[in-house]
Amino acid sequence: MVQSERNGLPGFWQVQAGSWVLFYALVLLPALPRIHESGIFAYNTWVVLLLFLASIALRPILRYASSRWTSSWLQLEGFAFAISLIAGTVTTFLTALFAFGLRGFRWSYWTLSGVQCALVLFLWATLYLSIKHWRRAADNIPVPATPLPELQFAPERPAYPERFIARVGSRIQIVTPDQVLWISAARDYTELHTRTCVHLLRGSLTSLEAKLDPQRFLRIHRSRIVRVDQIVELIALENCEYRVKLRDGSEHRSSRTYASALILWMRSGAQKTG
Repeated sequence: MVQSERNGLPGFWQVQAGSWVLFYALVLLPALPRIHESGIFAYNTWVVLLLFLASIALRPILRYASSRWTSSWLQLEGFAFAISLIAGTVTTFLTALFAFGLRGFRWSYWTLSGVQCALVLFLWATLYLSIKHWRRAADNIPVPATPLPELQFAPERPAYPERFIARVGSRIQIVTPDQVLWISAARDYTELHTRTCVHLLRGSLTSLEAKLDPQRFLRIHRSRIVRVDQIVELIALENCEYRVKLRDGSEHRSSRTYASALILWMRSGAQKTG
């Protein structure tokens, strides 16, 4: 995971682990008078551990649902309740099996336990979805336009962007094309690699490619764009593929799909030097 994304979610796993440890302590507290009875300590330990594992398993499902149902919070909450109910039921059954065995299974007791586990997971899912929507809304906040006095009467805008806006938590970082050495795809984001760090931008690599100056940036792979003045060496491989080495020491493999663009760039450079 890149540095910008780690900064965007500061201490997520640490906070989550600490919260489950606190929850474990709160669960054990009322059970202390009966902690020495058979199965009591094992039951409370298993239920918290399995709930924690269930929350990890539900996280990618909730992430997918939050990206699909962006306009209906009620529908999203209904989906979260349904999968929390299923996960809570499974957690209760496994807890009973691990702590007491099948002989200790009592329908009325475990039904109540299943509802409690489902409610705990539903509260966790609601909190997770709320954080996801808050972050998505924060990412979509437009940057206020404050042009400098000497630039506000400029006759025309440049054909290509002079800067990129990278948001890292509450900070907004400015990255110029001259700082970018190469660009890679990262699911729904693109990574701008500079000499010092990596900046994360929302959007696909294809959409960003359309905004770049083709005389300065060249796409060599479906997941890679390089700045042409950073190329120092090309090593020919099989099937019209190349290993492209940049000035920062990084190496990138070009694909046959973009071989024609790379060959055209090499020929244009040879014509100019000739």
